[in-house]
Amino acid sequence: QGKFCNSIGFHFLISIFLKTTQSMVVISNGLKDFYVKNGVAEHKILVARDAVDLNQFGVFINKEEAKNNLRIKTDLPVLMYIGRLDGWKGVETFLEVSKFFDGKAQAVIIGGEDWQIKKLQGRYPQVLFIGYRPYKELAAHQQAADILIIPNTGKDPISMMYTSPLKVFAHMASNIPIIASKLPSILEVLNEDNAFFFDADNESSLRSAIEFVLSNQIEAERRAKNALNDVQNYSWQRRAEDIFNFSIQHA
Repeated sequence: QGKFCNSIGFHFLISIFLKTTQSMVVISNGLKDFYVKNGVAEHKILVARDAVDLNQFGVFINKEEAKNNLRIKTDLPVLMYIGRLDGWKGVETFLEVSKFFDGKAQAVIIGGEDWQIKKLQGRYPQVLFIGYRPYKELAAHQQAADILIIPNTGKDPISMMYTSPLKVFAHMASNIPIIASKLPSILEVLNEDNAFFFDADNESSLRSAIEFVLSNQIEAERRAKNALNDVQNYSWQRRAEDIFNFSIQHA
């Protein structure tokens, strides 16, 4: 009953908002489609995806230095996930796949609450859990990776359709190969020319993607460079300019 009432309340608030709004800014095509289906004229909606501070993330340090900063002591390729350990982030898929690469690559996770890490360390002793690190350090820390993993789940509508993950843009600015879940929200920014993909929540698919990247260094470097070039279009400055121009048009 509580969920039903909450649902009614949510849709009531949405209906009021849709009747009064003159224009709106959303972070994904998925959200734009949602509001168009609920009565907002398409021309009143600007899609302004999240972005990255290109000055802050224009950090390229020696991989060994980056690994030393995180006390990563291995010569094996580093498979890295950075972010929260909440369910819709899909980290479980990456953790399960890391079992196969034990002794072949080092799985590293930066982020998560202490209680989450303690719970997972016993189940995944082959994974190096770094814990929380300040966001301002992310640019340098991701330089320790050989592959950056974005394993968002396809079982959650936010993850699948509506989000615009900040880590996508941060990783694009790293010049490190990216492997990401093949979801509509992710495909709004990444493509087969600047990243590698796997079927969301599919361990076999992620494993194959990792093996391919590790075995095809030239192609991995090519796509990473393309991502670095493409992310120049996703600065916060450019996003602010787009929103400002849109607001002037709809004033």
